[in-house]
Amino acid sequence: MFARAGRWSVAAACALCAWWGTAGSLPRAAAQDAASSRAAEQQFAAAAGLHNLKDFKLAGAEWQKFLTDFPGDKRASEARYYMAICRLQTGDNDGAVASLEKLLADTPDFKEGVSARLYLGLAQNNAARAGKKELFAAAEKTLGALLKARPKESMSPRRPTTGPRLSTRSTKNRKRPISTAAW
Repeated sequence: MFARAGRWSVAAACALCAWWGTAGSLPRAAAQDAASSRAAEQQFAAAAGLHNLKDFKLAGAEWQKFLTDFPGDKRASEARYYMAICRLQTGDNDGAVASLEKLLADTPDFKEGVSARLYLGLAQNNAARAGKKELFAAAEKTLGALLKARPKESMSPRRPTTGPRLSTRSTKNRKRPISTAAW
């Protein structure tokens, strides 16, 4: 097929070699992506599990590991948000401020942007109270902008519409059986 020494035969041979090289690597690349995706899913689940158990010190380290190992993952912004909450809970206010500022700069339309700004203002206020007095002005600016951007009605506490509902039945007048075991 490629015995002729023409211009087209050399080009066809190069194209065939190039196609063969990429075709052989496609299954390998897909397998690597699947393994990376599985590893990212496991790392995210581990960090979320620790976070839900309120072990914020270990969860913060797991969130950081997730961000280091999988910086391009679609959940990186979410991981940075939860890592900032962990830092805030463990008293690392400077780390929380840095994480939240980076999150809001990189992802201005973050789905939890309002709470991220609220946590940023809280972290700035806590850091200012701990000795960094210049952060009082930053906290006032952050929280003031949040209040201006959100109307009062949306800031008022409401009954959650999702999640488990608490029973509305009163237990005040319910008769309880008397235990005779205490006598």
